[in-house]
Amino acid sequence: MTKKMESSGKKFIQLAVDLCKNVSRSYCIWVVQNPEKTTTLETFVKVLGYIIPVRFGAQQGFTELIYAMTNFLSFFNDRIMANTFNVKSREESHPKIVRRLTFILSMIDILEVPLELLVESKISEPAKWFTVLAVLLFKTIVKFWLVYKMDYGLVTCPTIPPLDRKNLVLKGKEREAPASTQVWRGPRTGHFIRSIHGDPVVPYHDLRLGNEALSEGLSDGLLGSTKLEKVELIGEGLFIARPLVHILTMFVTGQNSWKSWLIALGMDLTSAYIMGNSSHLKKSQNKEVMRRKCILLLYLLRSPFYDKITKNIIYSLFQILGKIPLAHIITDPFIEYLPRWQETYFYNWLS
Repeated sequence: MTKKMESSGKKFIQLAVDLCKNVSRSYCIWVVQNPEKTTTLETFVKVLGYIIPVRFGAQQGFTELIYAMTNFLSFFNDRIMANTFNVKSREESHPKIVRRLTFILSMIDILEVPLELLVESKISEPAKWFTVLAVLLFKTIVKFWLVYKMDYGLVTCPTIPPLDRKNLVLKGKEREAPASTQVWRGPRTGHFIRSIHGDPVVPYHDLRLGNEALSEGLSDGLLGSTKLEKVELIGEGLFIARPLVHILTMFVTGQNSWKSWLIALGMDLTSAYIMGNSSHLKKSQNKEVMRRKCILLLYLLRSPFYDKITKNIIYSLFQILGKIPLAHIITDPFIEYLPRWQETYFYNWLS
């Protein structure tokens, strides 16, 4: 009787494992064949993560978990596509330890905010600040090691950038031109020959077929990294150290202190000025420099500037918009949830 139960249990486990493998394989195939639908699904779930707390009063930790899991799913889907199409990343040119650390940093970027909220709600606020400090210390040490020891170059956020799925779809369509454009029939002889319009659009008339040539186009600008010069190393160091410096000065001067806000802003402005004058960076690195310049606007939504100035302007604006018929459907929930967003997403120690 016992042997039969053990045998039945093993069969059940084997069936469950096989089922999981088949589901995983089918999902991977669907992701590769439908990158646009995959992106749409991820976006839809992210939007739900914002709508749920506004309309239904769900706990913020739950919605942050949804948002984090969606980001993790996007990261996982990118890895499926990158492996399938053999898309190389800049990490490929570095040792294995670098690839592992960049993966860990990417996971921290995804889970950082939900982890803070979880620790605060389940343990205490002091435990939250201890967690924030520990995470920042780890990130700062690792990033400094990557930049100054391993010549990693500019550290992007997220550390492993999302895959350019739009480019993936476009290049895939170029290689799947309609059959009617692949051949041409002579009007007099009736002979069929290959049309020049049917050739794949590949630089230097690359005649390779399949994923090999496609992956090279998608990997353009991602392989390797531009070595930073001495002045640029200073700018990158300022940007890496800014979150940790800010939170340490905040502990000394207070959470809503102008001193910590101004120190962080000064470090970011100096870093942006130094890196903005670089003309030899790769395309992906230039995108990161532009992103850093754009997020300087977030200082308008960070305390104490937000509490003293921006908050009144935003509320006045939405009160005016709320007078428009039916506009209150959007403005009222936004005003209600804005304090939560400001407290959660616009911390100065987030990159």
